[in-house]
Amino acid sequence: MSSSEVEIRQMPANAIPQAEKIKIWLLSEDADFQIVEGIRICKNVEGLAEATWRLGKSFLDEIKACLIQLSYLIAMRDLPDNQDKPSENSVIALHFEKPTIVPCEPGWKIEFIPVYTVKGPVKVAGREVSPNSYAHLTEEERVTGDFYAILLMFKP
Repeated sequence: MSSSEVEIRQMPANAIPQAEKIKIWLLSEDADFQIVEGIRICKNVEGLAEATWRLGKSFLDEIKACLIQLSYLIAMRDLPDNQDKPSENSVIALHFEKPTIVPCEPGWKIEFIPVYTVKGPVKVAGREVSPNSYAHLTEEERVTGDFYAILLMFKP
């Protein structure tokens, strides 16, 4: 684990209002957070895709493939479970309540976007991520704080 690959970036201006809308949705019962292997994860994948597609569009220059995946998830929601679905891009929402390692497989990139801080500060690899900022990850990193985050993951 190394923080040499972590970049803290300012969110695109048009992403800030989208992050606020996502925060409201994540705090609602619609997000359906459940504990999976000790981490609170949003289980409403369809609702998450609907809630985050505009945010993905705001990051278009950084993560063009993620926007395609978000749109594709919405379009594919009625496909049978046995039909192949793409796995090169993904979006997840997590509620971090304790120090946690965020895995990042080789070749993948993650736009790690804190959208609501319950109790801060939010830190990635020991570096504070201020409001309206996000961390660009290319390898696993430790995060601390009590906060909700969107992870836009893609493999270029």
